Amino acid sequence: MSGKPVKLGVLGGVLALALVYSGVGYVSGAVPFPVQQRGDLGAADVCGSLGDGKTAAAELKTVLPARAAYSSRETNPPRVRDETSWRADCTVSGDGDQLLYASAELGWDASPSTWLDDPTRLHVDDEGRGEEFRAGSAAVVMRQTAEILVPCVARKGTAPYGLVVVVHAQKPLVGSARENRHALAVLALGSARSAHERAKCPMPSRVPAKVVGLH
Repeated sequence: MSGKPVKLGVLGGVLALALVYSGVGYVSGAVPFPVQQRGDLGAADVCGSLGDGKTAAAELKTVLPARAAYSSRETNPPRVRDETSWRADCTVSGDGDQLLYASAELGWDASPSTWLDDPTRLHVDDEGRGEEFRAGSAAVVMRQTAEILVPCVARKGTAPYGLVVVVHAQKPLVGSARENRHALAVLALGSARSAHERAKCPMPSRVPAKVVGLH
């Protein structure tokens, strides 16, 4: 019987200490338990393939999880004219964790409706094909992914070669559902404009300057 009061006494002491610590934190304005500090994320910390650096950084800061330090790596070569395959990639990391990637690849040669309904398309989840918005030949955004099909190279009598642009969050985003979708769409638009230029696409991109048609 003597052991039980001792255990309760120790537990009570721990709880009392926690309450005192919390009270001190409340009075002083200090956070009583450690919180992940968000490091700076500026235009210099994001890939050029995401388009305008300031715009991309602002959207990333809104939705990426907090990390002490952010960085990015990319492969973004210019396309050799008449080359029918081309790809650019970007990865945004924080404290060593990969948080988001963006890719653009030339080669899609079927219709936009076929692309939207393709069951093998990346990142299709339980939302189905997601919410469409107006960009390129077709565009769609889901919880953690935005994709745009951008016309690139015309071909006589058949569908043109298109750029498939994907922006995918590899960790859960921290904004509201609406903020997350909007940020992904903005990042996809920037990636699409950059890819269209780097791939030297002769066809008009049909990519607007801002998000259109997203609720």
